[in-house]
Amino acid sequence: MLIHVVRLGRTAGWMLILFLTCAIAFVLLRAAVTGPAPTLARPGLPPPAAWEVLSLSARDVRIIGKTLAIAGGAVVGSFLLAAPAVLALAAARGRLGRTLLYGLTAWPLLTPPSVIAYAWTLLATQQSWAGHVLTALGWHRTGAAPVVSAWLQAAWLWPIPALILSSAVRAWGLPAYRMALLDARPSVALSRAGLPAVRGAGLAAAGIVFLLSIQDAAIPPIMLIQDTWSSDMLMEVTRAARFADSTSFLLWRSWPMIGLAALAAGAAWLGWGRGWSRSGATAADETGASGPRMRGWSIAAAALAFGVSVFPVIVFVGEVSSADRPARELFGTGLTAHARDFAASLIVAALAGLCGAALALAVIDTGARPRNRRPRAALALFLLLAVMPPVILGRAMIDVFDRAWFVPQRWHWSIYVDSPLAWTVGVAARFGFLPIGLVLAARRWLGDETAEQARVDRATEDEILAHVRARQLVRPIVAGALLTACMALAELQVSSLLAPPGWIGGSLAVALDQQIHFGRNAQVVAMSLLLTLPAMLGAMAVAWLMSGAAAGAAFKSPRSVR
Repeated sequence: MLIHVVRLGRTAGWMLILFLTCAIAFVLLRAAVTGPAPTLARPGLPPPAAWEVLSLSARDVRIIGKTLAIAGGAVVGSFLLAAPAVLALAAARGRLGRTLLYGLTAWPLLTPPSVIAYAWTLLATQQSWAGHVLTALGWHRTGAAPVVSAWLQAAWLWPIPALILSSAVRAWGLPAYRMALLDARPSVALSRAGLPAVRGAGLAAAGIVFLLSIQDAAIPPIMLIQDTWSSDMLMEVTRAARFADSTSFLLWRSWPMIGLAALAAGAAWLGWGRGWSRSGATAADETGASGPRMRGWSIAAAALAFGVSVFPVIVFVGEVSSADRPARELFGTGLTAHARDFAASLIVAALAGLCGAALALAVIDTGARPRNRRPRAALALFLLLAVMPPVILGRAMIDVFDRAWFVPQRWHWSIYVDSPLAWTVGVAARFGFLPIGLVLAARRWLGDETAEQARVDRATEDEILAHVRARQLVRPIVAGALLTACMALAELQVSSLLAPPGWIGGSLAVALDQQIHFGRNAQVVAMSLLLTLPAMLGAMAVAWLMSGAAAGAAFKSPRSVR
């Protein structure tokens, strides 16, 4: 039975990979053939020339400059917020403590960014000491909106440097620092050994935060900033609809964003490669226990990281408790008003999670072919999809599914309009690198001894895949599927384009994002609080699975192959 399940999952995963490869290749090839000069779909105004599409006006330069400034501020702010979590995670001992800390750290990243921004906005408008402090710091001051947007993006993205740097500190930073202490003072050991060991991880974290910041179109509009590149590209979708090939127009129009994203992705890849080159270093757990002072600092840092993570929940709970209507009525009314969106979002999240599991199963191997490059090629494809601006990815999925030739027109049924298939494939394409990356990272630490022993015992390749590799990698596979489902539930830009108008409902995250712009509302606060629960449960589940994998629980040899 297990063999058939693994075989079915691998087939589905490679079919999805092949479909996305053909779809993206078709979109890029058509854009190259069409060129930057679009053709009008119907008579009207003359289409712009190629130089008008590729050139940057003064407004474009101002938008790019503001986007870069906000992204730079988000990188700095995320590292500042991540510092205590790095200290706490690096000093954590025991699976339960690691699970709690990792879950609380990953929680904000799985929450919709508009919900986090909404929590800070509610706090800033309260007549409390916290609201007065934020007002004194210039929260409501004219011209401070970019700074506030950068801080809100940092409050959303700080788990990325926290998780990456804490892993690097445990694996490479602390061993190098303690080794250098044998011959140098603590300050010299830190500056010449500890910090250089995690420099690549810091570069990777900065590149990822920068990439996600320039692609964010949720937080700046909440701060009434419409002239950022991602927000402007959402408005360009309406303009692109006038042309025969709207996806090609958006692709050529987005060349500055694509260039910035490529630079950020290149920096992240370079830093990640430097980190992996140190993969043979001794783990921090093997270098001795921490002293009392270190334990005291780690407890204080853990408390601060805990406060940063649960801050939105504290604000929402305070707002709900001070509302005129009881909490049960608020949640009941909100669920009734958004019942269709809630059901549709859960269905799509579950389907996206299944796609993530299939992608994870597709890249496992038996180790029989040491030069098998297909898993790396699949990871490269999904990294390309993650780097691609979400507007272009969503528009490309519309072109592919809305023109599906295999659906007869006499059926009066469209895959894009009447089914969640395009929506599911779109969010799975954007976050498919998560399950693939987790499995490949775990596979790197696996030896081939168990598989070779099973092969000596005359086990077939299918039996090795199902009873050896799948069992060894079950925790990363499930964790990747959960991450994909949680990110699909919180996704905004692709969901706003691909949510089917003829289906049962749209995206709950998009619906709440639209309601948030109307200001303080007790029902919206209650639904925002409710939307943080899947993020919390998903973060804790993923932390529990991956902490077990880190401790070696995921890599136990199976009892029997047959």
